[in-house]
Amino acid sequence: ATEAAAQEGGSSSSKPSEKKNQNEEEKDKEKDEEDEEDEAIEPTMLQLLEVNVSALWHHLCAIRHSEAVLELRARMASSSKPQSVMTADRPRVDDPQPSAAEFLKACSAALSSAGESSIAAESRLEAAKVFALRRFAEGQTQSIMSAMALRLVLGAKPGSARLLAKLSESFMALCSQAPLRPADEEVLPLLTQLQLAVEALPAERGVQFLGLSLSTASGTLREALAGEVEGLAALHPGNLLLWRGCVSVTSDPMLAKEAALEKSVSLVFKVRSSCSRDVAAYSPSPDLRERLLPPRRCFRVVGIFALEDMILQRGTSSSGHAAELLEAFEVPNVGSSFGALAWEEACTRKAACVVLDEEEQPQATALAAKI
Repeated sequence: ATEAAAQEGGSSSSKPSEKKNQNEEEKDKEKDEEDEEDEAIEPTMLQLLEVNVSALWHHLCAIRHSEAVLELRARMASSSKPQSVMTADRPRVDDPQPSAAEFLKACSAALSSAGESSIAAESRLEAAKVFALRRFAEGQTQSIMSAMALRLVLGAKPGSARLLAKLSESFMALCSQAPLRPADEEVLPLLTQLQLAVEALPAERGVQFLGLSLSTASGTLREALAGEVEGLAALHPGNLLLWRGCVSVTSDPMLAKEAALEKSVSLVFKVRSSCSRDVAAYSPSPDLRERLLPPRRCFRVVGIFALEDMILQRGTSSSGHAAELLEAFEVPNVGSSFGALAWEEACTRKAACVVLDEEEQPQATALAAKI
């Protein structure tokens, strides 16, 4: 009888423990299912892993350095033009990351609007896809779409810069209070991904340069400095400027100067900022030391100086291949040989260097602000 009672008590005590183990197993099973759902690949993401080899074949060719330089000059010229004195722009909105299908569709629409044929657009897109997949496999990027967006923008083939020119126009439309055009809405996922890609890169403090070659009616800088050239704002010292899109710059002052001296009127922006992103790793020609400034960056005009090598190189360090902003940099005094030019004197010149300092950027707002 005693043994039976003991067995009965043991079986009754084992039942709660069995029930407890069963509950824990069910919880673990539910957790595993949730983890599998979280790790499940979005169906459209598989499109990024599929490469059309026949389309890619059309893109394979050698890239000449001279062509890459010309495309950089074109990117600097086109991306610098959506510029304005600070006004009542539409508040910035943090848009959600687009899906792979939306991104690919926007890329095709943007390349088409930039004048690419259907075959050329598809081959360029496939080439960017292969590049992004390699970067992703090597652990050099966390997003395939971000690597693709940067590679597309930094193309070196003739005519590649037209893509950034079209995107700059759409960035300008996003800042406007007017409703978006259908063409701008089509490329909105690419704009969002490009902005996310640029802002995800490490910000660098330093000096960058942007060279513009201009033609004016007077043959001098008067129209450009007064804001009478399309796309440029008035460059009076003290003015606060807004670059609305992604701006292409270089850390090589001589490259910017060479780009500006193509035509009769030359203007070089010397940009001192802490927001530039080094994108050389995504460029077919990393030796050009190209950088991108994120959209909606504000700069104040410090002064207008003569376009001389000493002015361009002052405040930079050429250790390695990275220009760094020196803490001790000071704007030259007016009385010195390298002092700022008076307004009237600057307007009579054919070449000048405009020094810009970065200011605080506008804050992002909720999505409801866009509506």
